[in-house]
Amino acid sequence: MIISNKHKFIFLKNRKVAGSTFEKLIFPHLGDDDVCTGSPTDNTPSLNDVTGAGHMTSSQIQSIYPDQWREYYKFAIERNPWDKCVSAFKWHSVIKPHLPGVRENDFNLYLKTQIDLLPTDWNRYTENDLIVTDTVFTVENISKLYDVMSSKFNIDIPEEMYYNTRLKKTKRKHYSQYYDGESKEIVDQLFKHEIRTFGYEYEQG
Repeated sequence: MIISNKHKFIFLKNRKVAGSTFEKLIFPHLGDDDVCTGSPTDNTPSLNDVTGAGHMTSSQIQSIYPDQWREYYKFAIERNPWDKCVSAFKWHSVIKPHLPGVRENDFNLYLKTQIDLLPTDWNRYTENDLIVTDTVFTVENISKLYDVMSSKFNIDIPEEMYYNTRLKKTKRKHYSQYYDGESKEIVDQLFKHEIRTFGYEYEQG
């Protein structure tokens, strides 16, 4: 999460959307009284963080930073949910190798038994199912975020930097090759709002 008093924006950080990469790239452009939660796990720096919570909800941010929430430009990043869940599985393989499904390297078992750990962030940037940020960018069109950083805030991040600085980038198969019918249906239902709002479709690869 970032609260930039210098640039007057709030970055609400969802999970598995290259949020730590964004923090790392933006950090050199922040002011001394800005807030960046960072991530010790990702080795990304923090600044003036009093919460220790990188993935705060909109209501949590409003309660701590009411003036900034009311006045600043607010944005988040979302991602294709079927791809997002595979990314979560790969990440949990690193940090929680004991989990059922992860332990057996069985994605479908993981998905069916670890539903509470899946990166559903809809309620993080919505209230009563209404989006409360000014913009929700997508990983699939991430260049639009950096275009806004340049045009609106004069923060220029070269394209090769944001495509080559992915902190958790791993080699893996297309997400569709991980799913069976039951696990796909779990994601279809759990992420139904994101699928409908952002027009995501399940693709074969």
